[in-house]
Amino acid sequence: MEKLAELLTARVATRYSLLPQVEAVALADSQTNAVSDASSDIDLYVYLSGELPISERKAVALTFACQAEIGNCFWELGDKWLDLQTGIMVDVMFRSTHWIEGQLIRVIDEHEASVGYSTCF
Repeated sequence: MEKLAELLTARVATRYSLLPQVEAVALADSQTNAVSDASSDIDLYVYLSGELPISERKAVALTFACQAEIGNCFWELGDKWLDLQTGIMVDVMFRSTHWIEGQLIRVIDEHEASVGYSTCF
């Protein structure tokens, strides 16, 4: 992981961790392995125990950017912005802890496969 991306990831994850609905923040995609480079974005999954209002999500994004795409739900609920200090794109997806627990039970305990645009679960 590039040093700037690592520092930005820590800052964004820390900011989300201050919200009471946030149970976990996970880093995914190219930043987690040796294929990331200076043009790689940061993909974060924020796991929630309750609804996180748009106003709070916007406040987090605007901590790092002057404008952001808030409430994108093409694949799943998410926000995206370009970090002002580093120029790195930050892509955040929101998932419920209930949903991920169900996915883990389905795969690990029940040994059920997944089909669709992503088979990672």
